Amino acid sequence: MTDMSAFDDSGRYIFIPHETKYGSGVTRYDSVTDKAVNLFKGDMNGASGNWSGDFSALDPATWTPVNTLPVGEEWSGQGRMFEVMNPMADVAAGETVIVNELNSIPNVSHEGGELYFVDEDRSGSIYKFVPTVKGDYSKGQTFVLSVDGYAGDPSSKPEKYPNNMPKERTGMATWVAI
Repeated sequence: MTDMSAFDDSGRYIFIPHETKYGSGVTRYDSVTDKAVNLFKGDMNGASGNWSGDFSALDPATWTPVNTLPVGEEWSGQGRMFEVMNPMADVAAGETVIVNELNSIPNVSHEGGELYFVDEDRSGSIYKFVPTVKGDYSKGQTFVLSVDGYAGDPSSKPEKYPNNMPKERTGMATWVAI
């Protein structure tokens, strides 16, 4: 399963996150040579609860101004964000792909891309992450969009709590640091 792929600035390469329960990774597809290479994948140990070398349901991928590739876990695993530091690595020649966990960004069921995201597994709230230094996602501040006058329970899922469905989330809103 794939979802929310990213393109490099030239448009030549497509980065395709794998949306699988265990052993997720990212494939880089070269649209000129019609070749694909698996940049990395998890070790499948998440099935036994050990996520130290595994990834799950990678979904949003975004090409950054500093040529890195943030990806997030969507619906299972730990809800972590990662940044592929060298997505253009020559894997065929043995170059190691460097994947760093972004502890500066909250663990949620990431859906969406850029540095705006929602928690797909809970309220659907909208978040944004603002790095302290542009292009460095290791430090910064996360904000949640607060809509004035919302009468529902923002922590509950609409399908589990149908009373949230008719509650409008409209009106003035502000970004609140969390």
